[in-house]
Amino acid sequence: MQQARSTSTARMKEQMVKGYHQQFVKPQLFALIISGLLPPNSCSNSWWKSVLYDLYTAMSFMFHIPFLTLQTMGVYAYWGNVPVVAGIIFQMTVCFDGLVILIYFTYHRKHLLRIYEMLETEFLPYIRKVGRYQNQDTIMRESTKFSNKMNKILMIIFVIMMSAWCIYPFFDKQWSHDPEKELANNTTERLHFEYFILAMWIPDNAFTFPTYEIIYACQCFYVWSLVTCFTVGNMVPSSIFYGIAIQFQLLSAAIRDIDYICIDFKANLMNEEDSTSSGTTFNSNVADTEIGNVEKLREPKQTYSSTDRFQLNPINNVDRRDTACGDVIDSADWPALYANRPIFAENMYMIECIKYHERLLK
Repeated sequence: MQQARSTSTARMKEQMVKGYHQQFVKPQLFALIISGLLPPNSCSNSWWKSVLYDLYTAMSFMFHIPFLTLQTMGVYAYWGNVPVVAGIIFQMTVCFDGLVILIYFTYHRKHLLRIYEMLETEFLPYIRKVGRYQNQDTIMRESTKFSNKMNKILMIIFVIMMSAWCIYPFFDKQWSHDPEKELANNTTERLHFEYFILAMWIPDNAFTFPTYEIIYACQCFYVWSLVTCFTVGNMVPSSIFYGIAIQFQLLSAAIRDIDYICIDFKANLMNEEDSTSSGTTFNSNVADTEIGNVEKLREPKQTYSSTDRFQLNPINNVDRRDTACGDVIDSADWPALYANRPIFAENMYMIECIKYHERLLK
């Protein structure tokens, strides 16, 4: 019965972690897909989908070359105009940063997926052995809900800002640009960078149809891909750090749950003292007896190497004749273990928490 209950609890914890993890990484994976950094799962099953997505990523690469070239030409052409040159150099710096992020995450696609998978599976063996299912479920649910809410807010703000940046110059040109009026007022020498998304070298016929529409469409695609890579590239490490922070929350809750999982040893001694009649063994004798039992449990049964020092296993390190530990699978086994060896159960539980903490620090 105890073994079945332990297996059921372990299975519930595993399903809980995997279910919440899929909800946690869903916004990040969606952002990576639309930015061209990571192909969706459907591309692995379809050849033409994979080719189209690789083409989309390649276009994001290739568009950097002509625009960085035109921006360099703009710096040279407008060198005497300090505000214009400073604006172009700033945009070139941001574009180069986005190019570096695109190259890095595209080259490390598999490693990125491995990190997200590790957050799901790496800490499962430790979560099974410590903590209460109810507390862990609450922490995972609230943390995942908060993360998804913040990611959605960030993506909504991103879409609004990008739409305003990319759409407003086009409508401004349609409403404000009047060649005949500018010719009459002798204002044709203005550069009119406000009609474009990026400041760069502009040809003489840049405002005629269809030259303006072609330049504007190319800039719109380039800036959308650039800023998406820039935003997602900064969102990926923050999501990974937040995922590790959730694990620390689970560990902290597991340490606090020791009072619920393992019965307090001092309370047992007080109850035993109050319930006994005359001739009862005093607390000091009971404590000495328990300490003796613990020391007996601590006596080595065999020689261990230095590599096994922090791999304490109740099956290997403790003789079954001295304790009723059995096969400790998860936190559901701790009450049964505590029935015969209270101090030993608490020590074992804290050792599992320490091992969980050591893995998080790695």
